Amino acid sequence: MEQMVIHDTAEVVIKRKSDGHKVASAETQLASLTGSLGIDEKIYAGIGNKPIYRMRGQKELTTSFTNATFNLEFLSMSQGVDIVNKEVTVYKKEDGLQVASDETGLTVTIKGQPIGGKVDIRKVDGTLVELEAQSGAVNLPEGDFAQGDSVSAIYRTKIVGNVVEIEASKFSEAFEIEYYTIGYDLQTQQVYKDIRIQLDHAIPGGDFELSFEAGSAISPEITFEAMVAPNSDKIGRVIVSDHNASLTP
Repeated sequence: MEQMVIHDTAEVVIKRKSDGHKVASAETQLASLTGSLGIDEKIYAGIGNKPIYRMRGQKELTTSFTNATFNLEFLSMSQGVDIVNKEVTVYKKEDGLQVASDETGLTVTIKGQPIGGKVDIRKVDGTLVELEAQSGAVNLPEGDFAQGDSVSAIYRTKIVGNVVEIEASKFSEAFEIEYYTIGYDLQTQQVYKDIRIQLDHAIPGGDFELSFEAGSAISPEITFEAMVAPNSDKIGRVIVSDHNASLTP
């Protein structure tokens, strides 16, 4: 087989085996595959304790990929739960609210609907004062605020969103994985081959990390342990084919 150069990352398609749900990513930054033997040792015997046999077994395969974009699907995989669109209670913050003055005294107006009418107003010095909101208007005590102050409001409210519950008793399921990348001809430097790596029965780890840092994009990483599927002896395969080759069904 001719030599080729691979210098791109790999795209990935992941299918949940229980229901066929698929996730595809073309925004991977790093994809890796690592193989090892859990048992790999020599047996020694005879005068001089000569090596007579190499005992090998417990073949293990680990794969991981890092994505350039955040996708809730990857967190869902690691936790073994579905993404559910539902109503939840959250904290909402409104910034840059101007304190006004009218016949009732000092007021500030919020846009949202706080649960129970309770609102925390953040003063200029950063401290919070719990107050009541009525029809969006919050009356402010004159001793703590002054006309023209710029304040923030923090309150509990209800929204609808996509939710991944982190449950103590649920764990990740089994998936099929296929990586795809391309190889370049060493002589012509044109796209030459398609390379695919298939894993038949992969289990994601439950570990995850979300680090929020100013100026840095979150690049989530997920790791899978490739296992042998029931009634099979194969973990997966590496496929090299001509670029864009296909067979007529």
